[in-house]
Amino acid sequence: MNTTRPLVYRINVAEAKLGVSRSTIYRLVHAGHLKLVKMGARASGVTAASVHAMIEGNSAAGGENANAEKSGSQMGSQPA
Repeated sequence: MNTTRPLVYRINVAEAKLGVSRSTIYRLVHAGHLKLVKMGARASGVTAASVHAMIEGNSAAGGENANAEKSGSQMGSQPA
């Protein structure tokens, strides 16, 4: 029985783990919150470390809080 953790998740697995859509996975990659790796000519994956960092609330790019963007976008809804 293989008990090692994967280094890379396929896109559909990353979607399931994070509970987001395929498009959101690519938005998170573009924003630097997830790290995409090419696994072949037509195959891509997301590093397991970046997925786990996202789950823990950290971006893959460094110690920034991945939820900072969400809370910042809600600032405009506060009464003046």
